[in-house]
Amino acid sequence: MPGKRWIDEEKGSLKLQILNGKDLSRLSIPGRSYAGINNMRQRLREEEGTDQQMFPKRQINLWTIPGLRKLEKMVNEGLTAKQILTFGGLSPKYTLDSIAQQIRRNRLASDRERSRRARTSKKTSKSKRARILSSMRNRGRKELTEKLAEEFKVSKAVIRRMRRDHKLTLTWHEARGMPNRNPQ
Repeated sequence: MPGKRWIDEEKGSLKLQILNGKDLSRLSIPGRSYAGINNMRQRLREEEGTDQQMFPKRQINLWTIPGLRKLEKMVNEGLTAKQILTFGGLSPKYTLDSIAQQIRRNRLASDRERSRRARTSKKTSKSKRARILSSMRNRGRKELTEKLAEEFKVSKAVIRRMRRDHKLTLTWHEARGMPNRNPQ
């Protein structure tokens, strides 16, 4: 069931807050929920003629054939994505993530190299996983991911994966540290 219509003053107030650089968590319109504010923010972004300063478009940098050939040559010389980025052998428009993604997509790393990385990767032991899981269940799932990762000396991705696998995920409000206006 939809809520009441947005009036021009509310839309103007929201646009002004966004232009002033407020986070989504800090946007506030009296009588509107976080979800309602976020939905209107999305609608404003999609409207024709929206101010580019308010919602800048993401720049997409497509890979060229010569760029891919250069990348392949560098990978064959034994350079990693981080080394390629550091040495600046490619255009500065490519990020570390985009270089690594192209190496994966085009299968530029040899099978031997991939299998070596898989063998030498650091895996979390069963006992450590059990301790982390016990901690998440005992202290509650609201414990910060960063805090748990630091405490158990594992990556944040490991904690997030365990939360997801064991259905200990946070709600939208808990993840952003916001009070839930509509408790269920």
